Amino acid sequence: MNRVLPSGVDAKAMEADVRGKIATAVPEKTFAIEVEVDDHAVVTLTGHAANQSDISKIVDAAKSVSGVQRVINNIHIQ
Repeated sequence: MNRVLPSGVDAKAMEADVRGKIATAVPEKTFAIEVEVDDHAVVTLTGHAANQSDISKIVDAAKSVSGVQRVINNIHIQ
């Protein structure tokens, strides 16, 4: 299936979906992670987490959102 690149509105919806998935996967990091989605469905995650396991859960949650083409992980262990 060929997907049309998301518009600004679609990018905002995708960002909300990613935030929701992160909230489910690692509830305590819901507000510690910054999520940006560009017009090419690339998600950039920035912030900090307690350990590598939490980072993996957050990245996996972002990747699980429909339409996400790529995830750039800029999360650091605090």
